[in-house]
Amino acid sequence: MKRIPFVVLFAILLSVSYGQENRSLFPDGFHIGVTGEGNLAQRMTVVAIGQNWPAPLSDPTLGWQAGLEFSYHFAKYFGVSIGLDYGTEAQWKLWRWDGDGYMPIGPANARIAFNAFQIPIKAEFHYPILQSNFFFYGALGVNLINVRESILSKIIGENLFSWHVFSGGHDPTSPYKHYLEELDGDKVRADLQLNLGFYYKLPYNDLIRFSILANYSFKDTFHGEYTFLLVDNAYGAYSYRHNHIGFELAYVHCFKKKAKKTSK
Repeated sequence: MKRIPFVVLFAILLSVSYGQENRSLFPDGFHIGVTGEGNLAQRMTVVAIGQNWPAPLSDPTLGWQAGLEFSYHFAKYFGVSIGLDYGTEAQWKLWRWDGDGYMPIGPANARIAFNAFQIPIKAEFHYPILQSNFFFYGALGVNLINVRESILSKIIGENLFSWHVFSGGHDPTSPYKHYLEELDGDKVRADLQLNLGFYYKLPYNDLIRFSILANYSFKDTFHGEYTFLLVDNAYGAYSYRHNHIGFELAYVHCFKKKAKKTSK
């Protein structure tokens, strides 16, 4: 009877050791991937200063981002990556009150979006889930925007890359005037990004990654103002910050590593 606890302990240790040896290993080395992202940005902030007319309304708005990712993975659990992406850097919907209801400011669907080149740089952690081909994935990093615009502005010596949005105010009978301007379009902006999700390792060693993404911008991207010209004391201000959440899907090709030579 005294031998039973030792036998059970030996069986548990053997099982754990077997599981560790046979769990799926993450492919280390250099990888290249294709990424795609759909996101939902927070609504624009509208501050009514004059109170004699209903202020414009803003809705959360859909955006996107896609590109290439170059990464290096090491020590079984860690990796670093840099991307070359193109996608939405600002997006919003605005509606104004015309006396009978709300109508869009700008396009018929009220959506305005601006696209730009972006460079996400991240450090990641991945860990096998049980003994499967799934791996937990977490990443933290920054998304750099306006890198190209900053370099060209310094070469030219002038800022030619800030967006401006005008609407209304074309003649004395126009009911409203609406104006928005991008802040520091010639300077690099760094947004904080967090990813949580999982990898799946395919039979031929490539990877598919799915994750939920959160982007936090440290400062406003656009400022603006509105005025209802036919009403006294009916005006206010806008501000937009590119905070959003999204879903990312990536296909990652893993280059085969050369086998190490061993000596007898």
